Amino acid sequence: MLNVYASSESMLQIEVISPEIRGIGSKWYVDYTIKMKTTLPTFNQAESIVHRCYSAFEWLHKELEHADIQK
Repeated sequence: MLNVYASSESMLQIEVISPEIRGIGSKWYVDYTIKMKTTLPTFNQAESIVHRCYSAFEWLHKELEHADIQK
């Protein structure tokens, strides 16, 4: 669980849970449930649940590395 802001006024909590192996034939992947809760006004919803596969995390990692290089 990741708490980005610790004050009671601003909070962003993210949980990556419930990995599930899914697939058809020889195409298998891991699907994760991501829960988000926040009090930050920049978000349209206070709570959100989405499902993402491992490749989405790989993409995010590459994007963050690329952004860090450009600093």
